[in-house]
Amino acid sequence: MEPAEARGADERLEERLMRLEAVVEGLQDAVDRAFRRFDALIDALQRKTEPAEIAKALGEDARRRGL
Repeated sequence: MEPAEARGADERLEERLMRLEAVVEGLQDAVDRAFRRFDALIDALQRKTEPAEIAKALGEDARRRGL
């Protein structure tokens, strides 16, 4: 391979590597966002299932139904 060809191949390889790094960073960001959403959902579900919250929801439901 000629030196100029080798430089061209090196540049193409470097460009491809940079694109792949950008893809990996994008995937990392997407995974982080998904985990944050799931953590928030789990926290909300845990709060809703605390005994005081369940009692409050049952009381509100009983009042709405006239019980």
